[in-house]
Amino acid sequence: MPKNIRFSIGSLILFLLLTILVTYPLIFNLGNFLVLDTDWPDESLQSWTLRWDVHAILSGTEGVRNIWNANIFYPYPNSLAFSEHLFSTVFLLMPFILLGNTPLVATSLGMILTTALSGWGTYLLVTWLTGNRRAGLVAGIAFAFAPFRLSHLTQLHLLSTQWIPFMFLAMGRLIKLHRPTDLILLIIFTNLQFLAVINYAPIIVLGLAIWTIFYLYSYRYQISPKLFAFILIWAVVTLTLNWPILKIYQQVSEQMGIVRNLGDAKIYGASIINYMLPIGNSLLYGRWLGLPTHIDYQFAGIGIFLTTFPGVSVLVLAIAGIVLFPKANKNITLALLTIIVVGFVLSFGTNDESFGQSLAPIVAKLLPYSYLYQLIPILQGLRIPLRFALLTTFGLTILAGIGFAKLSQLLKPTYKQSLVATMLVSSFIIIEHLPAPLPGGLNSYGAEGYTWLARHTAPESILVELPYYLHTKKSHQEAVREYQSTIYWRTLVNGNSGFKPKWLVELGRLLDVFPEWRSLDLLRHLGVNYLVLNQEQYDPSAWQNLTGLLPLYLPSIESLHTVGNMLILQLKPPTCASTASQIYLDTANFPSISISNNSSATWVADPHRASEVRFGENHRQFLEPLFVLPAQTVAFSLPIGTANLTDWQIDFNNLEQKVMPKSGIVPAKAAIPSSGWQSLQIPFANKATLQSMVMGEKTEICGELTLHLKWKFATYDNEKIEVELIDKFGRMVLNQQLQPIKQADSFVSSHLLPLAETIPPGMYQLRLRLLTRHGDEILPVGLDGKSVNQPISLPIVIRPATKDKSFLTEDNPIYLINRIALLGISNLPTTVKAGEWLRFTVVWQNKDLSTTDDTVFTQLLGPDGKVWGQHDNQPKGGLYTTSLWRVGEIVEDDYAVKIDSAAPPGDYRLIVGMYNPISGERVKIAGGNNDFIEVAKMTVSR
Repeated sequence: MPKNIRFSIGSLILFLLLTILVTYPLIFNLGNFLVLDTDWPDESLQSWTLRWDVHAILSGTEGVRNIWNANIFYPYPNSLAFSEHLFSTVFLLMPFILLGNTPLVATSLGMILTTALSGWGTYLLVTWLTGNRRAGLVAGIAFAFAPFRLSHLTQLHLLSTQWIPFMFLAMGRLIKLHRPTDLILLIIFTNLQFLAVINYAPIIVLGLAIWTIFYLYSYRYQISPKLFAFILIWAVVTLTLNWPILKIYQQVSEQMGIVRNLGDAKIYGASIINYMLPIGNSLLYGRWLGLPTHIDYQFAGIGIFLTTFPGVSVLVLAIAGIVLFPKANKNITLALLTIIVVGFVLSFGTNDESFGQSLAPIVAKLLPYSYLYQLIPILQGLRIPLRFALLTTFGLTILAGIGFAKLSQLLKPTYKQSLVATMLVSSFIIIEHLPAPLPGGLNSYGAEGYTWLARHTAPESILVELPYYLHTKKSHQEAVREYQSTIYWRTLVNGNSGFKPKWLVELGRLLDVFPEWRSLDLLRHLGVNYLVLNQEQYDPSAWQNLTGLLPLYLPSIESLHTVGNMLILQLKPPTCASTASQIYLDTANFPSISISNNSSATWVADPHRASEVRFGENHRQFLEPLFVLPAQTVAFSLPIGTANLTDWQIDFNNLEQKVMPKSGIVPAKAAIPSSGWQSLQIPFANKATLQSMVMGEKTEICGELTLHLKWKFATYDNEKIEVELIDKFGRMVLNQQLQPIKQADSFVSSHLLPLAETIPPGMYQLRLRLLTRHGDEILPVGLDGKSVNQPISLPIVIRPATKDKSFLTEDNPIYLINRIALLGISNLPTTVKAGEWLRFTVVWQNKDLSTTDDTVFTQLLGPDGKVWGQHDNQPKGGLYTTSLWRVGEIVEDDYAVKIDSAAPPGDYRLIVGMYNPISGERVKIAGGNNDFIEVAKMTVSR
C-alpha cells in the first residue's frame, strides 16, 4: 500500500478515535443517549428525519414521490421542508439506520462520523496546501473540535460540515491542475454538502466564491477556456441537482409565509460574547479554571445560544500563519483572511448591540447585513445570521494549520521534536474545548401504546397526541412524538421542526381545554382518527377533570383503549358538515380579509389547494386559515406589499370562488319575524329598553339557535349586543356580538348561533348583554331604579338531533314504570378483553312527560355474579336529564365502561336500568318485579 494512502487511512482512524474520546460516553449509549438534556431532544428530530427518508425510499416509487409529505404537521403538505431533509446524510448512514435497534443509533453515529470526516477533510486540505501532514493534523483537530461545531453536537444537520474542506480542496486542485478528476470530485463533494444541510448553502457558496476568486488570481497565468468550462459544468450540474429542492423550499416559504425579517437578523445575530465564551463543559476553561461558558449563558438572552470562540491556540497559530506565510502565496492568506472577516461581520446580522448598547448607533451603520438583505433574496430565508461564523471558524483553522507548518519550517525541529510539538499543540486544542464526558440523559423508545398503534390502527390513520405542546415553551417535546412515530408510521398532527405552522399553533390553544366541543369538532372535521392521551404528562387534577368530562363527548368517540399510560380514543367521523355557501368573505379592508363561518360545523381548508392573489401584473400563492369554527370570524392579511391596490383578484380554491373589488361573499340578512314576539320591557342604565324577543323553535345540535331582540334607544350611540350561551359548569359555549339594525321606531338585533354536533345536549343559560361601542357593559335597571350587577339570563334547552321514531324500535319495547322505553342497544361487541373499555349506546324513548331526573346504571356481571364493570350517570353524560325529554323523543345515550383488569374469563351479562338519585331506589320494569334489563351477553377473555 502506498505511503500516502497509509497515512490517509491512519489519519482517518485517528480522527475517529479522537471523536469517540471527545464525545464520550456517546459510543457506549448510541441507541438511547441524548446529549445535554432529555428536555431538549434535538437528536429526536434528526433521528426521525433520517428514518423518514429511509422509510420513504424503501416504500418504492410512491414513497419517493411523497417523500416531502412527511408524517408530521398534518394536514400541511411538504412538511419535510419545514426543516432539513438530510438526503446525503441518509446514504452515508443507511446501514446504521437499517440495522440500528433505535433511530437514535444512526444519529449518534452521524455525530461521530461527521466530526471525524470534518477533521480528516481539513487534514487533507492543509496537507495539500503546506505539504506538512502534522500541520494538517493540527488544523483537522482544530476544525473538527471547534466550539462552533461542538455547540451543534445535538443538531446533526448543522454538525454536517464534513464535505466543506473537500470542496475547497477539489476547487483548488481544479484551478491549479485543470484535471477532469478534480471536477468530478468537486461536483460530488459540493452536492454531498448541499444535500446534507441546505442552511449552510449560501454561507458555503460565499466562502467558496471568495476562495475561487483568489485562487484564480493566484494562477491567473494558467487560466484557460477549459478551466472556465469545468467551472461552468460544476455550476450547472450543482444547480440542476439542487434546483428542484430549492423550488420546494421556495414554494413552502411562499405559501406558509416563512420570511425571516431584519428583526430576526437582530435577535439571532451574534454578539461579541459569542466569540469570547468557551464551549460548555470545557475541560480547561469551564471545569479547571471555573470560567463562564456558553451553556451558563445559553438561556440568559437570545443571541448567546452557541459559542463561536476559536480558542487561544488556534488564534495564535492563525496569526503566525498570517505573519509567516511566504509572499509567493500571499493570495491564499488574503483569501482566508477575507473569508474570516466576511464571516465575522455577517454573523452579527443586524444586531447593533453586539458590542454593547453604547456603541449601538455606530455599529448599526457599519453592519452590512441589512443592505445585503435587500439585494440577496436568499438571505430572507435565513433565520440565524450567527451561522456565518462557520466561515470564520473554518478560515481560522486553515490558517492555524498553515501557521503551524511555517513555524515548523522556521524552527527546523528534529523529527522527534516535531512529533512532540504536534502532540502538545493538538492536545492543548482538545483540552481547551473537551466537553467529555458529555452531559445528557437516556431516552426510552417503543412504549407499549406506540406498538399498540402499529398493530391496531390502519396505515392511513391520522393521530394527535395530547397534551399538545406546539404553542408552548415545551414545543421541543413534540420532537419526541416524531421520534416515537417511527414505530408505527401513522400521520401526526403533532410535529416539531425549524418552522411551526401558525394554525397548528392556534390548534394548541383549543386542545388546552380538551375535552370541549370546539376541539372535538375541529379534530373530526380535520380528519383525525385517534386521540392519544398521555396520562403521565398531565397533572393529576387535570387528568381527573379530563376523564370526568369525557362522558359528555362520548357521541364523538367510537372506542376507547387503555394501553400502558395512554388512553387512546378512536373518533367517529362527523355527520354534519359545512358548505362553501355558509362561509362568508369580507374584502372591504383588502389586503386584509376576514372569513366567517355561519354553519354548525368547523370549516377546514385543504392546504394542498393553495389559493392565489393577483394584483396588477403580479401574483402570489397563499394559504387561507386552516380552520374557522362555527360562529367564528377569522381575519388574515394577504402576502402583498401594499393596501392601496384597486386592480386585484383572489382565487379562493377551497371555496371555489373568485373575488374582486366590491364582490366579497356576504351573508344574507336574517328575516325578522312578524309575529311571536314576547314582551320584556327591560330598562338599561343608558335609558335603552329591551322591548321584546322571539326565539326560534328548533334548537338542536347540527342546527342553530336563532334569537331576535327588539330595542329602543333614547339616543343610539353604536351600542352592541352580546349573546352568550353558558353551560351548567359556567363555561361559555358560544358568543356573538353585533350592532342592531334600525327598523321603524326601534332597533332589531338578530342572532344566529350555530350548534355544532359536538355540543352536548342539555340545559343552558342564554345571557344577554348591552355594550358600549368601546365594549364596556351597560347594566340593566331593576324595579327600584338601581343598576343590576348581572346580565339578563334565560334558560334554554339544546336538544339532540331529531331521530326517526322507527330508529331501532323493537316489536316489543321494554317499558320502565317511569314510562321510558328501552328501544335497543348498539355497538356491542361479542367478545372483549379484561382491562379494556366496553363502548355501547343505549337507545331510549320517552312515552310521557317526566317530572324526575332518573339516573341510568350499566353493569357488567361476571359468571360469579360480581360486578366487573359499571358506570352510572344521568343521560347524555349528565346534562340531558329525563325531565327535559319531550314526549316521543328518542335519545341515544352513550356509555364507556372500563372492565376490571382482574375480571376472570367467561360469559358475562350486561344489564341496564334506572334509579332515583335521591332515594337510590331502582325503577322497576312495567308489569313485573325486575329492576334491571339484561341487554346482552358477551365473552370476556384475558
